[in-house]
Amino acid sequence: MGASGSKRFDRDKEELLKLIDLGCHRAKLLRKRLENELARTYQAINSNGTDVNIKGEQCLYQESCLHVIDYLVKDLNLLKTRQGVWVSHEYISEPKGAQMYQS
Repeated sequence: MGASGSKRFDRDKEELLKLIDLGCHRAKLLRKRLENELARTYQAINSNGTDVNIKGEQCLYQESCLHVIDYLVKDLNLLKTRQGVWVSHEYISEPKGAQMYQS
């Protein structure tokens, strides 16, 4: 591969890393939004108790989405690590609303 091919590869790699970073950032924003929604759902269950079954199913769905986002971020970080760039591993905690729910 000539010098121009190497430069193109470096540009492509940099672009890929930028896209991975953007994907991680968007996933984290989505996760934060879902955490807030989950906390509101738990609060609604605790405060008035109406539609508990529907709210319970909504909580399960939101928690499942949070786990999918966690795996997405981990996969993106793994991909970035394999590209030869150091990544600080952020361990994502359990959904914040889960501690608020008292059955």
